[in-house]
Amino acid sequence: MPLTPRNDVNFKRNLIDIIKFSYDNDISRPFISNNKLLIGYGFSLKDDIELICTQIYKNNKDKVIKDVKQTIANTTSKITIEKIDTDELFKKINDAAKGAYAKSGDADTLPEFEFSSEDQLNAILEQKLTPLIQEINQKLNNSPLKNLQVVSLTSDTQNGQISREHVALLALLYISKKSNIDPSLASYIKSKNRFKAWFWLAYESFSDEASNKTSLLREKISNQFGLYESDEQNVNFAECIDVFSHLNISKAKYKSKNQNNKEIIQNVTHLEFMKLQENGSNLNVSDVSKCEALFQPFVNKINSLLSTQSTKTFGLENIYCVNLISSNASNTSRINKLLRQREEEFYKQENILLLCPRKMTTPIRVFQPKKSEFTVVLASQTPFDCSELNPKELNSSRPSYGKVNLCELIFTDFKFDSYEDSKNEEIKFKNAKSKDTVILYQENKNEEDKINGATFISIKQNSDDIEYKLEDGVISMKYFEDQTSKNKHLNFSLLNFAKENNFTLRDDKDSAMFDIKLRLAHGNNVVPTSASSSGLTLTINNLIIENEDGKVSEDIDKIYLHHCFDKSIYESISLVKNEDSDIKNSYTATFNIPIDKENKGDTKFILYSSDLSKVYSTKYIHAHSDTAVISLGYQDKSSSNFCYSNKVSLRDITDHITNVISDSEYPFKTNEPICLKAIYKQEKGSKRYKEVLWGYKVIKSKEYDELSKSNPKDVVALKDQKGKEITFKISDVIKKDDLDKLKQGGHTIVFFAYLEGEKDKFKYKSVYGKNHIRIDIKIPLYIKFKDDRVLIYEFEHAIKEKVFKASLRHDDILVNKSKEESKNIKDGYYYINKNIDQAQDIKIYEDDKLSKTLNVKDEKNSQTLNNVYEIYANENSANSQILDSIISKDKKYGINLLSKDNMDKFISSFNDSKSLTRVDKGMWEDGDRGVGVKIEVELCDCEKLYANKFKVTRWLENYGPIYQGKLSLKNYSYWDDLINLNQVTEDEKNILIAMSENEGNLDTVQSYDSEVFSAGTMQKTVKSTGKGEFSKQFAKFRDKYPTLYKIHAINCGWKVVGEGINATIYYNNSLLTYDNDITGEELKAIIRKGCDVNSYGKSVYNKPLAAIVKLISLKEFQELQVLDFIERLHEVENKELTIDGKNLTIKDFVTTKFGRALILDHSVNRPNSVSTNFKAALDNFFINYPKVNKDPATWGDNHVLYENILLEYYRDARHQMTDNIKRFNNLKGKLYENN
Repeated sequence: MPLTPRNDVNFKRNLIDIIKFSYDNDISRPFISNNKLLIGYGFSLKDDIELICTQIYKNNKDKVIKDVKQTIANTTSKITIEKIDTDELFKKINDAAKGAYAKSGDADTLPEFEFSSEDQLNAILEQKLTPLIQEINQKLNNSPLKNLQVVSLTSDTQNGQISREHVALLALLYISKKSNIDPSLASYIKSKNRFKAWFWLAYESFSDEASNKTSLLREKISNQFGLYESDEQNVNFAECIDVFSHLNISKAKYKSKNQNNKEIIQNVTHLEFMKLQENGSNLNVSDVSKCEALFQPFVNKINSLLSTQSTKTFGLENIYCVNLISSNASNTSRINKLLRQREEEFYKQENILLLCPRKMTTPIRVFQPKKSEFTVVLASQTPFDCSELNPKELNSSRPSYGKVNLCELIFTDFKFDSYEDSKNEEIKFKNAKSKDTVILYQENKNEEDKINGATFISIKQNSDDIEYKLEDGVISMKYFEDQTSKNKHLNFSLLNFAKENNFTLRDDKDSAMFDIKLRLAHGNNVVPTSASSSGLTLTINNLIIENEDGKVSEDIDKIYLHHCFDKSIYESISLVKNEDSDIKNSYTATFNIPIDKENKGDTKFILYSSDLSKVYSTKYIHAHSDTAVISLGYQDKSSSNFCYSNKVSLRDITDHITNVISDSEYPFKTNEPICLKAIYKQEKGSKRYKEVLWGYKVIKSKEYDELSKSNPKDVVALKDQKGKEITFKISDVIKKDDLDKLKQGGHTIVFFAYLEGEKDKFKYKSVYGKNHIRIDIKIPLYIKFKDDRVLIYEFEHAIKEKVFKASLRHDDILVNKSKEESKNIKDGYYYINKNIDQAQDIKIYEDDKLSKTLNVKDEKNSQTLNNVYEIYANENSANSQILDSIISKDKKYGINLLSKDNMDKFISSFNDSKSLTRVDKGMWEDGDRGVGVKIEVELCDCEKLYANKFKVTRWLENYGPIYQGKLSLKNYSYWDDLINLNQVTEDEKNILIAMSENEGNLDTVQSYDSEVFSAGTMQKTVKSTGKGEFSKQFAKFRDKYPTLYKIHAINCGWKVVGEGINATIYYNNSLLTYDNDITGEELKAIIRKGCDVNSYGKSVYNKPLAAIVKLISLKEFQELQVLDFIERLHEVENKELTIDGKNLTIKDFVTTKFGRALILDHSVNRPNSVSTNFKAALDNFFINYPKVNKDPATWGDNHVLYENILLEYYRDARHQMTDNIKRFNNLKGKLYENN
């Protein structure tokens, strides 16, 4: 497996940034997190106080630490941690330290109890990482990540190399406060399983914490660890093996809540888990999801490698890789179970790819679902058992009826080596199909040779031919030179080949499987392909089979062997009652099974009268009480035959239902006949026969796993349906309310069978078996509008090839609302006529009978306008590229497909889907005319997140709401991205961080001074005209991110009209503004409603500003704020000055970080005063220092000295600024540079 450590040249920055991100607070001072009193990078004021004081107080630590400790102890002993006022504690610590220091007699100034530089933090962190490094080296010994060197954070030099993977592990251990690496993660790393390690970090680290912060931390750490060995452009085949051995195979538990807030656990594949995480309980995403895009490089690599040998392409969800899950067991049983389940969901032909890249202990046997074409990529060394493949379509109802080549075989010379690092060496592939018929000739012709023991070989016509051989029932094929052996070729083997010829090669007919046309030379008749020296004929000759009452079992003709280790299931080839046996009800059973004869451990099997794997999990099969268990030792497996003579017994259930099945094929439709069968051995007419009765219950599909753990409630009895086998139409037997639930999608109908007279009638399962069947009814065809796209859904699966750009012009009726608001709206579903063509308008209706047109509502005047909703193409938009202009010209209501060409493609795709899903025959009842239209306008969650987070504050006599925010510039997550893109320098980053502490956080919003409101780290304002700096910034965001603007602004009531200094902001809400656009003083009054002397200091609910908080918290808006800050800095330092007739700029005089921060600080607060005040400062400076040249270019080495003096005069010149001196000193303390 590939897991090669990648050197991280920015390890220090990356590690610190991840750790910093885990805290929202000002980490330079004490704060509370997870009920602990911390400072810095989560340093404990209890356990780390010695280290903390060493860095803050340096040589004075011993003089003050006793008093600092005592102050902290006094506070924590009197007040619970979560109620401590950290500002008050900060003051107490400083007072105590200064008091102790004064007693020592020192005259120097003692620093406050806070970190003044990152080096101080790094020095402590460096020491705390030491035991974590030891843990990594100990637990990951003999792994690719062994030998992690000492990590130096306080020096620019670094001994050795630190990998990106090591940074991720150190960050994980440090943030999670765990001193031990999780055993699962350690095992993935040791087995070089990069994908599983990445998945664990991305979704399973930090236990079950489900907060947004945890999700972001997981994302950062897993991204640091990396999914790719190199990058997405350079994926290799070994990486693909790593990913596809698990992505669609390994399971994870997805937890969600139902409407009653009860936890639901779904056992899903890793890919399904990631989709559910991304889309919130919805596997059918509207477009290429984030996780699909993440894995697309692996899909592209596979398809690229196979492109010369196959015309097929394979989708992400259809690629499986056979691999070991332990030293001896493979994942083939998991793959088989998943493919059997997926067979029930296939409604069209699917291309399935099976990768078999490594040696297995037993032959590979994989199940091919109906409605699939199967491609097997096979490496040498391990035989492939073809018995479960479908070489020919025999079902006349399917489109591929009669087609022979439903599976293909491709050889590869790839050699799997778990000990070698992955390499990008060239890998070869060869399609095994033969151009013409290949004749096999008998090699040995001695008379004493039996035909079954003969060997048949082909004669190569040219060097590129595959050499074929049939020996002992095995088809061997030689191809590709074996680089490790001279004059030899790699060998590929097939068992049970030529299924279409009843597993034989003949002399009168070609084989067809894999399009390999093999024929025996004339006169050899028929030779079987189903025997193998690696198999074992197992006879069990003392098997007692009785029914549940201990009586003889009637009509049993086969039993099943369940392999406990690899989970394979084998059907008996014979089952004969021992008539002459002294033992009552004794049988002899015979099986042919592949076996690993090199495995020296015992091999256990479970015997039962039916295939339990179709009903139960592996765990339940092991716990089943009516089974027989046998064990074969190493010697028992060594020969080709073994007779197991110990007495064993099993139950054959004859008087109870053991399963419920259906012969009908997916997809099920409510208006088409469906056949259900109860598996029950008694027949009508028998004295022991009891009538089989039926019932049903409609449930949400995602709740099935949880509900099926206990007996169902409120099952509806099917009074007219009786017998072991029933045939009916679902629409004829279920209630209208239940049919309506099925029409909504996401629902399942469960049918239950029970025997007349049973006390507990309806149950999911009993001790004897399964008493129900789950029938998934998927909506055959509907369309959805979402995120400016129209999507066509077939059986509730979004078809990626059938997605169309669109826009929506609507009134409130089409917007998803709360239950209370939407009680008269039909669940967001509307309808169009299923019979549409290019010539007609596509009207949208409110009901599926197409009798009630969906009209535009005029809520204010309580009247219905004549405008009807349609799916249409705007005539003026054919050549337009600008969506906003299309919308502004649009006078119709409904879904605008933007151009006639787009409209034609939609109709063509719709009709194609209609044919594929058989909608012409109706969907729910015969003659249904309507196809569903689901319109989803994505709404922002701003109100839920922030509306109750505001407090009432005041300025002079003005009262208003404020949200202080949590996103400080200091902890902005994307500094490195901007620096790497040369959009910001390191100095400018430090200037902005220092200066912003005089202003606000990135998500600060307030409305209590003279302006309508102020927002963001620069506290940009909206003035009484609706214009202002924030309106201008808002317009920039609108133009740069139109989709986000629509979701987080328009949908939340906010819009901005115009741009630049003319940009004007408006707010609209049906309840607060009566659907009017308001701004200025009117808007200010709405925002400050409920804020007065009585509510001062209390929480206040503020819906309008909640949307602004969410908006400016977006990553994209945060970046806009930072870049606007930089633009403001450059703008102010480029202001021109005239000194003695010479044109200069402020930046000619101001070059230090402190000076640049001061003029930025001034510009943000009093922008019109900067030039005047700075000129006044210059005049005073030159008056007091007449010998200094007025051209700063001549200052040379004295520049910093002169600048520092000039800035003192500048401080006095900007006296009109609020808190001028305090702001000046604050910046000086952080950025001042000595002369």
